[in-house]
This record gives sequence, structure tokens and C-alpha cells, in this order.
Amino acid sequence: MHLHPDTVKYRLNRLRELSGWDVHTWHGLSASLLGPGLAQAGAFGPQERG
Repeated sequence: MHLHPDTVKYRLNRLRELSGWDVHTWHGLSASLLGPGLAQAGAFGPQERG
């Protein structure tokens, strides 16, 4: 798969803007890798549906 370096940079910056997770730090990297899986597994409690 080919990804242009500017695309990767944009996506990482966008992730930081939306989630506050900076993948250039240990905390941000681990949160970005583990967070979505934990959320999908329901580890953050039930979601309310409006």
C-alpha cells in the first residue's frame, strides 16, 4: 500500500485535533492503539442512545 507522507502527517495531526492524543508521546501512542479496541469491547461503560 502506498501512502503519501503528507497524507500520513495530515491524518496524525487530525487524530491529535479530534482526540487530543499525540502519537509522538508514549501516552498518546498507547491511547491511540488501545482506546478504540477498549471502546468497542465496552470497557468504558454503556453508551446512551438518544
